[in-house]
Amino acid sequence: LLEAKLQMLDGELVWQDQPDKGRPYLGSYGASCSAIALMALGARHDETLVRQLIQSVCKNQSEAGGWTIRNARPVNLTTACAFALIALGECGAKSVEEQNAIARGADWLVQNLKPDGWPLYEGGSEVSCVATALAVRALYSVGPFVGSAAANALRQGCIALEQSMLEDGCWANCGIRDKGSAAATSQAVVTLIKTADHAVFSEPVTRGLSWIR
Repeated sequence: LLEAKLQMLDGELVWQDQPDKGRPYLGSYGASCSAIALMALGARHDETLVRQLIQSVCKNQSEAGGWTIRNARPVNLTTACAFALIALGECGAKSVEEQNAIARGADWLVQNLKPDGWPLYEGGSEVSCVATALAVRALYSVGPFVGSAAANALRQGCIALEQSMLEDGCWANCGIRDKGSAAATSQAVVTLIKTADHAVFSEPVTRGLSWIR
């Protein structure tokens, strides 16, 4: 499906048959998530389609170092940045361009970290559990390519996830502090399992899994 629908248009990789019938586009979400999916399915990082997707991710990075949904929109999103970094990390950062994109993206996450996690978008005042979980996972994915500031932000993000857990062992979406969310709880638990020291975070992980069950 990806090979059939992804095509080059005016030198840019785009997804044909857009639902809104506008000009075909791919955007950072499409490029990064497609690359992540292909790698999960066993694709090699040097395959042509994977290389095209990663080049698209690098090309559409903003001047500030983040990414957004559609390239024309100026607001950088934490989730878009996270997926881009995960894709770059999983594909091995084989070129200088990719390594520079990782460094700038990790710096953007570090700069936008608040004491209790990450907001959904640059300049946002309200922290999001899902954005925080994905940002932590992104910093973990690019750990071999970044410095101590990113590692410190990763640890701070894990602590923020632990401290934002509600009394009944779940996590909430931003803006709904008293209502547990299956999506937010799942993201928090998976992130703590994949990126953190289990001995330190075993209690929130266990309680979160119990709540999901």
